[in-house]
Order: sequence, then structure tokens, then C-alpha cells
Amino acid sequence: MNEITLSWQRNFLNNYGTPSLKLVSGKGVWVKDSNSNRYLDFLGGIAVSALGHSHKNIVKAIKKQSKTILHTSNLYQNQPSLDLAEKLRSLTKREAKIFFCNSGAEANEAALKLTRLANKNTTISLSNSFHGRTMGALSLTGQKSKQIGFEPLLENINFVEPNDLNDLAEKSKSGIGSIFFEPIQGEGGVVDLNYSFLQELENTAKNHKAFLVADEVQTGIGRCGYWFLSEAMNIEPDVIVLAKGLAGGLPIGAIMVFGELQNTFNPGTHGSTFGGNPLSCAVALAVLQTIEEQNLLENVRLRGEQLVRNLQIHPQVEKISGAGLLRGIHLSEPKAKNVVEKSQNNGLLVNAVNDFIIRLAPPLIVNEYEIDLACQKLVTAIEQA
Repeated sequence: MNEITLSWQRNFLNNYGTPSLKLVSGKGVWVKDSNSNRYLDFLGGIAVSALGHSHKNIVKAIKKQSKTILHTSNLYQNQPSLDLAEKLRSLTKREAKIFFCNSGAEANEAALKLTRLANKNTTISLSNSFHGRTMGALSLTGQKSKQIGFEPLLENINFVEPNDLNDLAEKSKSGIGSIFFEPIQGEGGVVDLNYSFLQELENTAKNHKAFLVADEVQTGIGRCGYWFLSEAMNIEPDVIVLAKGLAGGLPIGAIMVFGELQNTFNPGTHGSTFGGNPLSCAVALAVLQTIEEQNLLENVRLRGEQLVRNLQIHPQVEKISGAGLLRGIHLSEPKAKNVVEKSQNNGLLVNAVNDFIIRLAPPLIVNEYEIDLACQKLVTAIEQA
């Protein structure tokens, strides 16, 4: 065991285990480790590095904002947060108001508090879902393995099986106040939700005068080829939850609030010390502008289709789920973790969400050559595992 690994173990709690790789630099879709080995980054900081590494527009935004002001607190106005809020509002066809925080978990906490303040009836979430690690977000998460040891969690949350219309009907018989869903379940295995099921979620919310919350922490901000996947599927949530790729690597979270819920929070009902800080907001604005200027939404759709074409013919690939550049490679054998290790040895970074599924979430700037090369490396790893 080398000294860096020993030092890591001495200094950090063990909630992540000890990473086997130390990354020291990156450019575009490529990263380099402490031994100068290069890797194609097809995990992208778990769907965070939307523009890849060291993108010139992000670097420029950081430099420019760092020379003026980094933090103001929410006792004062700042221009970058206003500019970012206006930009986000322009990306939807509906009138929205924004709340900024620092992560997806915090954004889901805000959405849960907001909806419960407006309607205290039962919340519906989906089995296999993931909404974060804080207590409210964890209570919404439909994975027992992540909840064990932290009980008692929040009450009045019922879990519905994804794509099960009968289960949804049964568990929404009594009064419900809100419904939380991911358009594609990311941490749960890149699980697609049927369009008919999504429609019924929306109809159920409307029939019960409940609030529909789309957790687009992984699927939003171009990851699936659209700004917001829920809206691309003709669903109109009352809240859209954002984070991850929004600032391309800096911490940020947000909720976009529509309709009557906009009047629910009043001064003192919720807050975030660092939420809406000028630096993260300036960088997030640069990310959104770059996605527009470089037509990256189309690139995401094209590269996602290319990835599927390359991999779906492999005999050990049962199916490919997801959309755009959020993809789950479903293997016929339970060897996903071995494939991750072999891929890393081959110069490709991916991750296993369970024993059968490899998740791919490369930067939105990935090009045709890099997709082909990554697919070649992944196929080799599947055959070696």
C-alpha cells in the first residue's frame, strides 16, 4: 500500500472507501492520474462535468468573478445569481421562480419542505429512486440499503413500483400531497420510466390537487439531449430539481418552482448560506451559454445514438437504457464491477450502479472519435472481465 493511500485512510472517514486512483489534471474528456496515465472520463464526476475538464469558458468565468466578489450572503443582491435565474427561466416555456442551494440533496430537501408546507398529505416516491443523503432526501429515496441504520426517517412517504400503474392507483387512493420522481432513475440503475406511467403520475397529482416534483439532478441541463427531460416528455411538474451539471463542476443546486407553489415560501421559511453565491452562479451561466452556443443538445442526442449503435450489438449486452449521454449498459452476467476495473486498466472511467449495469455519463462535449474509442475500450473490458 503506497503512502498516498495510507495518508488518505488516516485523514478521511470511510464512507467512500479508499479510491484506487488519484486524478491530478484534466482537459476536455480526458483526465490524468498521478502516474501520468490518461483516461477517457465517461463518468464525468457522476454526470457533473458537463463541459469536461478545464473548459476555457469555465476558466474564464472563474477568473472574472474571482476578481470581483465571491460571496455576499442572501442578505444582499448579486448580479450573477439574478442573471442565472433569468437564464433558467428563459429555458422553460412556463413562468418560474428559482431557489439556489449547493447540491441535489439540498434541492430535494427544499422541494420537500416547499410541498409539505403547501400540502401536508402523504408524499409518493418511487421504489429504487435516489434523491440524496440528507434526512429528508434519504426519506424520499426508495432504496432500503441506503436507509438502513438511519431510522426513524420522515413519515407519510409511500413508495410505488416504477411503471406499475396498479400500484400507483392503489397507493394514491387516500389523500396525497406530492409526488417525487426522476424521469430516468440514475443511481437506481438508469431505469427508464414509461411515458404512460409519467402521464399517470401527472394525472394523479392533478386529480388529488397534489404537487408533482421532477428530480432532474441527473437528467437535466442537457444530459439527455434536452434542457429538462420531463418537459421534453410533455410533463409539466410543479417543481424541477437541478444540480450536478448545472455549474460544470462547482457546487450548486436549484429548484424551479411553477404555479401556486411560488407563493409558499416567505422570509425565514428556508435558506442556504452559500446558495446563489456569485462564483457558482457565474460559472453556471457560462455553462448554459456554452451549451447553447455550441449546440451541445444536438451533440448529446447524436453521440448518445452513436453509443447505442456501437454497443447494442455485443452479445453480452442485453439492453441499453437511458437517453442522450446518460446510459445504462445492461450486461447478461453479474460482472459490472469487474468491467469497471478492466475499463480503468484500459484507460476508460465508468462506474457500476449494480452487479449487472454499467453507467455512462460523459461530458456533453464528447466527440464522435471519443465515443468510438470509449466503446472499443468498454467492449474489450467486457470480454476481459
